[in-house]
Amino acid sequence: MVRGQLVRTAMEVRDGHRHGRLKDPVEAECERSCGGDGEEGEHARAVLLGEWGFSLEELYSLALRFFREKEGKAFHPLYEEKLRLVALHKQVLLGPYHPDSCPEVGFFDVLGNDRRKEWVSLGNMSKEDAMTEFVKLLNKCCSLFAPFVTSHKIEKEEQERKRCEEEQRRRLEEEEQERRRQEEERQRREEEQRLQREEEERRQAEEERERLEQQKQQIMVALNAQTAAALNKQQEVTAVAVSAEARRSAVPPGAGNGLTANGAPAESLDKEVELDSVGELMENSPRGPVFTVNLHSAPAATTPLITAPSMWTRPQIKDFKEKIRQDPDSVITVGRGEVVTVRVPTHQEGSYLFWEFATDHYDVGFGVYFEWSDSPSTAVSIHVSDSSDEDEECEGQSEEEKAQKLASKPQVDEVVPVYRRDCHEEVYAGSHQYPGRGIYLLKFDNSYSLWRSKSVYYRVYYTR
Repeated sequence: MVRGQLVRTAMEVRDGHRHGRLKDPVEAECERSCGGDGEEGEHARAVLLGEWGFSLEELYSLALRFFREKEGKAFHPLYEEKLRLVALHKQVLLGPYHPDSCPEVGFFDVLGNDRRKEWVSLGNMSKEDAMTEFVKLLNKCCSLFAPFVTSHKIEKEEQERKRCEEEQRRRLEEEEQERRRQEEERQRREEEQRLQREEEERRQAEEERERLEQQKQQIMVALNAQTAAALNKQQEVTAVAVSAEARRSAVPPGAGNGLTANGAPAESLDKEVELDSVGELMENSPRGPVFTVNLHSAPAATTPLITAPSMWTRPQIKDFKEKIRQDPDSVITVGRGEVVTVRVPTHQEGSYLFWEFATDHYDVGFGVYFEWSDSPSTAVSIHVSDSSDEDEECEGQSEEEKAQKLASKPQVDEVVPVYRRDCHEEVYAGSHQYPGRGIYLLKFDNSYSLWRSKSVYYRVYYTR
């Protein structure tokens, strides 16, 4: 009996909270911004996604993860806010409330009845509107949700940057491979053309050799024919001489000598004429071709403006921190979500900047930039900022004012990109040659850490 009275009293108190009060301002704002499926709801979602830098599904997934992990630990929402968040999650997961798709809730299940009524009150709200309202309500309930999303946004941008760099590297490799393939194809064609030319030259040389051989054979045949004719003539002359010897007694002395003396010179003259004709044929033979070679020179390379830094680590972290503790100005605290920038102007007597740093128990992000501005002072200064400083500075400014402010800033070049360093295990050190007159910006980045501050022990100095 007493238990029944307590249950009825709890239900009356619950109904009084549900029906005897004005609508909660958070719920009213969410209904105004996301209550319809028309152009206003689409515009509100577009503005929300533009502010956070994620798609609606990604942003809702981050919000749901944050709610499950941090609810009751990092933040404590009101009873009505938690009911609203649970109902919106069911609306996204299962759609509008339908008795057939949900189990019956007992009469004494106060929490279950409240959740069901809150779910029923959403009506036919679309999935996109429910996700948008969930994100907005969670952001109203907990101030830590915005830094949580910002850290994931930075991580996403870093992953996107690495992906773009990987695609660029892969594209350059493909272009280099294509260039090499074309170069190999060009060399192959040139080699084929060279072999074809050599083959054509060998063929022409062979044809010329065969032609000369044929000419030689023809000349030999002609010479043999002339030699045979000369022998026949010699035989005739000999026969005439024999006949003349037989008639010597009848012929006057010296008559036969004239015939014999005139035969030999005639034969000799014919042979000289034939040999001269052979020499003329040999002199008129064609000569070999002449080849030329062209040489080309390669272009010269250029050098970058800023040289690459030198970085190393050493294990003597305990001795290093003990020495740095003696100078309180060399120990800085980087708060959670903060970025501390140590500005070190270049010295007119120096040419290199050296830096060393370490932390106590946790890592910290570190990077080096060079600002091209001439500082009248050589003193080291420290600037502390967080992830929301830049957004607050840009609020209320027009695009023209933002452009003028950006143009008035000095040029800044990256020397060492900001990455998380395990400086709680080793001392991180490095050096860089001055590119000119300016200011070095040593950034200690703790924006990714929402819960811990970091103590940084650092030392900077210049050398000639």
